[in-house]
Amino acid sequence: MASERFGRDERPAEATEDPVSDEAESERDEGPAPGVPSLADRLGAAARKAMAALAAGAIARLPVVRAAMLPRLPRLVVTIVGGLLLCASFPSLSWWWAAVVAAALLAWVLNHPATTPWVV
Repeated sequence: MASERFGRDERPAEATEDPVSDEAESERDEGPAPGVPSLADRLGAAARKAMAALAAGAIARLPVVRAAMLPRLPRLVVTIVGGLLLCASFPSLSWWWAAVVAAALLAWVLNHPATTPWVV
Protein backbone atom coordinates (compact mmCIF):
# COMPACT_ATOMS: atom_id res chain seq x y z
CA MET A 1 0.00 0.00 0.00
CA ALA A 2 2.79 2.41 0.90
CA SER A 3 4.72 1.38 -2.20
CA GLU A 4 1.70 2.29 -4.34
CA ARG A 5 1.64 5.84 -2.96
CA PHE A 6 5.36 6.44 -3.20
CA GLY A 7 6.02 9.19 -5.69
CA ARG A 8 2.38 10.21 -6.07
CA ASP A 9 0.86 13.50 -5.06
CA GLU A 10 -2.73 12.84 -3.99
CA ARG A 11 -3.53 16.44 -3.11
CA PRO A 12 -5.98 18.30 -5.31
CA ALA A 13 -4.61 20.88 -7.73
CA GLU A 14 -5.93 23.84 -5.68
CA ALA A 15 -4.00 22.72 -2.56
CA THR A 16 -0.65 22.89 -4.34
CA GLU A 17 -0.93 26.63 -4.93
CA ASP A 18 0.70 28.94 -2.41
CA PRO A 19 -1.99 30.54 -0.20
CA VAL A 20 0.20 33.60 0.40
CA SER A 21 -0.77 36.55 -1.77
CA ASP A 22 1.71 38.37 -3.98
CA GLU A 23 1.67 41.46 -1.70
CA ALA A 24 2.54 39.47 1.43
CA GLU A 25 5.29 37.65 -0.45
CA SER A 26 6.87 40.89 -1.63
CA GLU A 27 6.81 42.27 1.94
CA ARG A 28 8.47 39.11 3.25
CA ASP A 29 11.33 39.33 0.71
CA GLU A 30 12.20 42.97 1.50
CA GLY A 31 13.62 42.18 4.95
CA PRO A 32 13.54 44.55 7.91
CA ALA A 33 12.54 48.16 7.62
CA PRO A 34 15.25 50.58 6.51
CA GLY A 35 17.33 51.91 9.37
CA VAL A 36 16.70 48.88 11.59
CA PRO A 37 19.84 46.73 11.92
CA SER A 38 19.42 43.04 11.37
CA LEU A 39 20.36 40.41 13.90
CA ALA A 40 23.58 39.67 12.02
CA ASP A 41 24.54 43.36 12.09
CA ARG A 42 23.87 43.59 15.82
CA LEU A 43 25.84 40.40 16.54
CA GLY A 44 28.73 41.63 14.38
CA ALA A 45 28.82 44.95 16.22
CA ALA A 46 28.79 43.20 19.59
CA ALA A 47 31.61 40.89 18.49
CA ARG A 48 33.71 43.83 17.26
CA LYS A 49 33.14 45.66 20.54
CA ALA A 50 34.13 42.59 22.55
CA MET A 51 37.29 42.05 20.48
CA ALA A 52 38.28 45.70 20.89
CA ALA A 53 37.83 45.46 24.66
CA LEU A 54 39.85 42.24 24.76
CA ALA A 55 42.68 43.78 22.73
CA ALA A 56 42.71 46.90 24.91
CA GLY A 57 42.88 44.75 28.03
CA ALA A 58 45.75 42.68 26.64
CA ILE A 59 47.71 45.79 25.68
CA ALA A 60 47.16 47.29 29.12
CA ARG A 61 48.56 44.14 30.76
CA LEU A 62 51.75 43.93 28.67
CA PRO A 63 54.01 45.69 31.21
CA VAL A 64 52.75 43.41 33.98
CA VAL A 65 53.30 40.30 31.86
CA ARG A 66 56.80 41.45 30.91
CA ALA A 67 57.69 42.13 34.54
CA ALA A 68 56.40 38.69 35.58
CA MET A 69 58.13 36.91 32.70
CA LEU A 70 61.66 38.29 33.15
CA PRO A 71 62.58 36.32 36.31
CA ARG A 72 61.04 33.14 34.88
CA LEU A 73 62.64 33.38 31.44
CA PRO A 74 65.90 31.52 32.25
CA ARG A 75 63.98 28.60 33.77
CA LEU A 76 61.65 28.52 30.79
CA VAL A 77 64.57 28.39 28.35
CA VAL A 78 66.33 25.66 30.35
CA THR A 79 63.09 23.63 30.45
CA ILE A 80 62.65 23.89 26.68
CA VAL A 81 66.29 22.89 26.06
CA GLY A 82 65.92 19.96 28.46
CA GLY A 83 62.79 18.79 26.67
CA LEU A 84 64.47 19.01 23.27
CA LEU A 85 67.49 17.08 24.55
CA LEU A 86 65.21 14.43 25.99
CA CYS A 87 63.48 14.14 22.62
CA ALA A 88 66.88 13.80 20.91
CA SER A 89 67.76 10.87 23.14
CA PHE A 90 65.13 8.65 21.52
CA PRO A 91 65.82 6.39 18.51
CA SER A 92 65.46 9.00 15.75
CA LEU A 93 68.81 10.55 16.80
CA SER A 94 69.79 8.09 19.55
CA TRP A 95 71.90 10.57 21.48
CA TRP A 96 71.80 8.56 24.72
CA TRP A 97 73.89 11.15 26.56
CA ALA A 98 71.23 13.81 25.88
CA ALA A 99 68.87 12.04 28.30
CA VAL A 100 71.42 12.47 31.11
CA VAL A 101 71.88 16.19 30.38
CA ALA A 102 68.10 16.68 30.02
CA ALA A 103 67.43 14.99 33.35
CA ALA A 104 70.02 17.23 35.04
CA LEU A 105 68.56 20.40 33.50
CA LEU A 106 64.99 19.48 34.38
CA ALA A 107 66.03 18.55 37.92
CA TRP A 108 67.69 21.95 38.30
CA VAL A 109 64.49 23.70 37.20
CA LEU A 110 62.31 21.63 39.53
CA ASN A 111 64.62 22.13 42.52
CA HIS A 112 64.90 25.88 41.99
CA PRO A 113 63.43 27.75 44.98
CA ALA A 114 61.19 29.91 42.82
CA THR A 115 59.60 26.92 41.07
CA THR A 116 56.28 26.06 42.69
CA PRO A 117 53.37 23.86 41.62
CA TRP A 118 51.25 27.00 41.28
CA VAL A 119 53.27 29.84 39.87
CA VAL A 120 52.41 32.86 41.97
